[in-house]
Amino acid sequence: MAAKLPVVGVLVACVVTASQAIADGQPAVVVGVRDQLVASIGRGYAHVAKIERPVRRLGGQALGSPSLIKPTATISVVGTLTDQQVRTILGLVGDGVLETTKVTGDQEFAVVQLGEPQRDPCCTTTVLFESRGGNWVNLGAITQSH
Repeated sequence: MAAKLPVVGVLVACVVTASQAIADGQPAVVVGVRDQLVASIGRGYAHVAKIERPVRRLGGQALGSPSLIKPTATISVVGTLTDQQVRTILGLVGDGVLETTKVTGDQEFAVVQLGEPQRDPCCTTTVLFESRGGNWVNLGAITQSH
């Protein structure tokens, strides 16, 4: 649930803004909220989308915490994140962290993939993080479900 709190705030803002737009007869305001959302997370997702190397596999033992990924599972780590950074980021994911399949990132941004898009494209979540002064901050999650 903690991973979804920033998105919930944005959704509340969308509903309030949409209600105001309808009452005022000005639907262009809703587009402004969408633009704000894209501006707040779009840069991070675009940054991470360019990261393709290095790629390594990381198991639960290497993370030192069985609560972060399933004990028998391994996850793909793409980019220059250290094991400690991956451990820290996964600790901030919240609900669903055991479903982590991939972490992609560098010293600026990271995305955690929950679920397997190739096997179940309708039930996945990506959580975006930004490093601010060495502290990882959850910028929000995008969930796809049916």
